[in-house]
Amino acid sequence: MKKLCRLWSVALVALVVCQPVSLLGAAADDMEYLGYSKELREFVTDQVKKTHAQPQSGAAPLGMAPETGPIDEADAVQEQLTELGRSRSLTPESELATEQSKARLDEFWTRMGIQPTRDAVTLNDEQKAFLKDRIKTQLEGVGYQVKQVDLIDVPANLGIPQVRGVVRVVRPLTSRNGYREIQNNLAQVKDLCLKAATDDGTQYLCELTTFIAENPKNNYYYEKTILNP
Repeated sequence: MKKLCRLWSVALVALVVCQPVSLLGAAADDMEYLGYSKELREFVTDQVKKTHAQPQSGAAPLGMAPETGPIDEADAVQEQLTELGRSRSLTPESELATEQSKARLDEFWTRMGIQPTRDAVTLNDEQKAFLKDRIKTQLEGVGYQVKQVDLIDVPANLGIPQVRGVVRVVRPLTSRNGYREIQNNLAQVKDLCLKAATDDGTQYLCELTTFIAENPKNNYYYEKTILNP
């Protein structure tokens, strides 16, 4: 029986120690009501005072956030706008490493034995004039009237300069099916232009070159590109 009472006492002490400090007086009264001795009540009180820090006047108890009133709507909106501006700001929070990355990339290609080039590889005016003359000669040789030949610079392909051609031609129709004849003319114009734009085995016309054939009867025109043969 004494052992059972001792276990109950230990359990009660542990329970009281875990209670907030504000409940210390009520716990002592409960212990007195339950018949615990004065020595045990004083022991429990001493243990609670040693393990629980009494908050200063006006301060929140240990481990608890200070109580605040309701947040004003204007302050809440301002806080949200501030956070939104910080996350969407055009000014980065950290320093940009663009120049450092570019320097490291150049250093890598230098180690690999390849010097980065800053100059675009393009055809000069004489080369373009030479290609235009060859294209016109090829087309006029089979009866086409060349109305337009434009060569527009595009990024080089593996170091070989490239141009996007715009070639517009017209030729009298010889068959009753004008649409089919013009489609055949476009295929022929494409082949002739590719042949004329190839010099020493190098093809200078890129895949975006456009070929245009007009119908002399109604002035309709039809287009074809190298990508859509």
